[in-house]
Amino acid sequence: WEQRKLNEVVNIIDGDRGKNYPHESDFYNHGDTLFLDTGNVRKNGFNFQTLKYITKYKDSQLQKGKLKIHDFVLTSRGTLGNLAYYDKDDHGQFPSVRINSAMLILRPILNNMVSNSFLESVFRGRIIDLFMKKDHVGSAQPHITKRDFSRVVINIPVNKNEQSSIGLLLKSVNDL
Repeated sequence: WEQRKLNEVVNIIDGDRGKNYPHESDFYNHGDTLFLDTGNVRKNGFNFQTLKYITKYKDSQLQKGKLKIHDFVLTSRGTLGNLAYYDKDDHGQFPSVRINSAMLILRPILNNMVSNSFLESVFRGRIIDLFMKKDHVGSAQPHITKRDFSRVVINIPVNKNEQSSIGLLLKSVNDL
């Protein structure tokens, strides 16, 4: 096994918070790009019961926060630590998805060296809970800073097959 800082394993990406951030009048019941809110990201993954969309034009105005297959979404303001994994099935259903400003994208950068199932088991383990207990910022509205979260150290087996086996085993336990 080896120890790595989180920012060596995933890119941590904020949602766009700029002047083009959508206002309530920019949301629709259907459209081109699904715009996630914290209700869509739960402890055990995505919840797509309530959806809001933005237009293709509004989507093009935003710079950060667009999901790609194999991204993890972490709630980072208010409701802390909920996690969802954007897989091929989600992409098939929702090919264009953006996070809101209360979320972070954790985008794997070592796909050929680190198993996504293992990463998911790490993220669903105690690592996020422990980090939040000791390192979240704010009392009125607690939040996770990208900078501090990127310094979290995780232990990873060097062998990717071992990672996959561990990830699949822990997913089975979690599903049970």
